[in-house]
Amino acid sequence: MSKIENGQIAVEKKWVNIDSIVTEVSAFLNKRLIESAKENVEARIYFHPEQLPFKIYSDEFKIFEILKILIDNAVKFTQNGFIEFGVGRNNSDRFLSFWVNDTGIGIADPFKQLIFQPFQTFNDSDKLIYGGLGLGLSIAKGLADAMSAEIEVDSEKGQGSRFVLSVPLQLGEDDEADKEDFNEAGKARKVLIVQYGYSTIKEVIKQLRQHNVHVVHANDGVSAIEKFFENKDVDLIITDVRLSDMSSFELIRALRRINENIPVIAQTAYYLADEKQRCLNEGFVDYLLKPFEPSTIIRLLRKL
Repeated sequence: MSKIENGQIAVEKKWVNIDSIVTEVSAFLNKRLIESAKENVEARIYFHPEQLPFKIYSDEFKIFEILKILIDNAVKFTQNGFIEFGVGRNNSDRFLSFWVNDTGIGIADPFKQLIFQPFQTFNDSDKLIYGGLGLGLSIAKGLADAMSAEIEVDSEKGQGSRFVLSVPLQLGEDDEADKEDFNEAGKARKVLIVQYGYSTIKEVIKQLRQHNVHVVHANDGVSAIEKFFENKDVDLIITDVRLSDMSSFELIRALRRINENIPVIAQTAYYLADEKQRCLNEGFVDYLLKPFEPSTIIRLLRKL
């Protein structure tokens, strides 16, 4: 804490994949809700990769630590409703904003100027139920200041809170390429998507066609195997973790018997750390959160 107060925190910047931040923070949010037995609180994730850069140059550890503090407080002060973690571009386009919204007890106006100071507590009956905010938010503010980032709060007593961490935006080379033309990166590429319901990916398919990426769709595992036999020139397979007729692990084994080198990616609506590890152990090359976007597929194809 003394280093924070004296402004002596070292900043260690590197190229950070935004997908990995979202995945780790989402897992932390779900874990904290389970640990706290908050069965009446829903975890919500807002993440649209097509609207964001692929990576930024920043201090990943400090971003994660700040978001952990914000989520810890949201879990502590929310008994019903939801907690939402999201990421998006700042209106000025110079910052990337991470936010944590909750439907908790909220913060009365007199306390909004005090919550980033050490050991502040609510001065009314709320503190008897929830206790104080402690050092958490003051540490988060110190870490943000060290990165030249900003933390803002919008809250009303009884109406929940919204905390926003805005990080200076410095793009990676891949994102500069994204601004130019996806057609070259996606030329003559073919993707097999295994997900129930054509309508759920209809718009994605339409957008990918504009970038010369052809999509083969399968509703279930058996259909996916048949489609792969018919389309052995597929470059990438993306499959839902949960299929109606077989497990995704059975599917990847069958696909690998056709082509042992085909890259297969698992997608899921709910991040589970154990499930991710098993997917990687079974040979999936990645484990992604839904919804996937056209730009995400383009980036994956570019890496092949």
